Amino acid sequence: MTIARDVLRDHLRYAARRPGGLPLLDEPTARPSSAYDAGSEENNEDGAFIPGPPFGCCGGRATDGAEGFVHIHSGVHGIADLAPEVYDWRNPTAMIRVTRIK
Repeated sequence: MTIARDVLRDHLRYAARRPGGLPLLDEPTARPSSAYDAGSEENNEDGAFIPGPPFGCCGGRATDGAEGFVHIHSGVHGIADLAPEVYDWRNPTAMIRVTRIK
């Protein structure tokens, strides 16, 4: 099973769980998931490049300085429009629960 989901306010950060991480059991099971960075855009924390509230960006992209590979996201550091005390997080960012239904 592979799961990936966007994390709010950031179209470059997502939570995921790789295959093999969740065993098939008769009882429900849950595992934590870290946030990953797609590496396709610069992590400039500039509201002009962040979709949705509170910024409402139209989807512009800043690709200069992009890492070019998927990696564990380092969080929000307060270098531009995002206040770390409001928007930062520490991994894990999601809990994935699997329940067998048949």
